[in-house]
Amino acid sequence: MPTPGYPDYSRLSQQGASLLYGTNTTPPVNTILFQGYVGAWPYVDLFTLATASTDFAQIVMEYYTDSTFTENVAFRYAIRDQYALGATQYANLSPWLRFYYESTSGNNFPFNQLSLYATSGEASPQAMSSNDVPLVYFNGSIAANSSETLYPGHTHPGNALFSMYTNSATWYVEPQYYDYASSSWLTLTEIGGTGEAAGSITQEVPILDAPMRFVINNSAAAADTFRVSVMSKQ
Repeated sequence: MPTPGYPDYSRLSQQGASLLYGTNTTPPVNTILFQGYVGAWPYVDLFTLATASTDFAQIVMEYYTDSTFTENVAFRYAIRDQYALGATQYANLSPWLRFYYESTSGNNFPFNQLSLYATSGEASPQAMSSNDVPLVYFNGSIAANSSETLYPGHTHPGNALFSMYTNSATWYVEPQYYDYASSSWLTLTEIGGTGEAAGSITQEVPILDAPMRFVINNSAAAADTFRVSVMSKQ
């Protein structure tokens, strides 16, 4: 017997994927983009790409028990901004799915690609989003007592390796993520600190399913060289 309210995996679709929603024009905000049955599929894959904007979008996936869409049993949020090409996969949590998005401004968010697929195969982030180039790369000078903010090229949740060389003797790095509820950037942790020695550092950092950035702070009294990369890892 299948578990009540969950897909029966003895009858999975043998197709690779099925398009639930797709557009290459800006979709309307707070409007249901897909509402229907996905119970035969174990995963849903979300792909996003946005044009330049200071706005942020919160994509909502709501799961229901039946076609009346009255009993909500689960939900997921995916936060996106202008910087990231996003390719992420989620487990299907119930047979019936509703899909829409909100924005911090209340206006239409400038997606130029937004699509949602039902899929049968589990995929690692590396299988969905290219790992050929670093998530972040910077090679240059940062002025005395100032900072440089670096944004990943795409949303790629999972573990990553932060690597940096600098000749600054006083520096620290703040990996930050955008919190939709508070409309602010929150610092996950701090790498380095006051009096940190010049040289190289490599450290594992989490990459969240949300907009992220790395603030490189040179707190020395002179401009110094920084070479930074963030590479995703399995």
